[in-house]
Amino acid sequence: MKKRWIILGIFLILIVLGALTGESEDKGPGAISSPTPTATPKSTPEPTPIPKSTPEVTPTPEPTPESDDDFYLAMIELTLLDLDDVNIQVVDGRANGSVKALMVSYRTSGDWANETGMILGAFLGAKREGWDIDELVVVVGNQEGIATGMWFCKKEWADKFLAGEMSIEELSYNVVNSMTPL
Repeated sequence: MKKRWIILGIFLILIVLGALTGESEDKGPGAISSPTPTATPKSTPEPTPIPKSTPEVTPTPEPTPESDDDFYLAMIELTLLDLDDVNIQVVDGRANGSVKALMVSYRTSGDWANETGMILGAFLGAKREGWDIDELVVVVGNQEGIATGMWFCKKEWADKFLAGEMSIEELSYNVVNSMTPL
């Protein structure tokens, strides 16, 4: 019913507008009146073509080891959001003949198995995606923030696991056996 009133209102407005503009003559049923031009139409000038310009292309800078580190650290940080008081950093000892390691410290909630899996998974995922990192070293703190233990994943273990030469069980066994109370 509301639609009928809206249509009737629009129809009445059109009739009134037609009367106001002087188009009240009846041209027969169904006839549509067209407006009568009152002035000579002006010619429209041709649009001026816009010259096509070549956009300036700025080459993407080549990634550096530092920018790779920042990217992967950010990704790992996002992965470890569920852990308390997480601190992650990269320690690069390659210049001294050592390794480049991811260092993670956090405060445990007591669910060390899931926490270990989360951290190890983040490390291996970043390494699998191409991050140039060797080892993982983790320091675990208690609720008071005191370091109570540590564990690690050696380069050899991670590389063998990612190459399919070591099972997840073997890798887990090695990591669990690396756990040391402090």
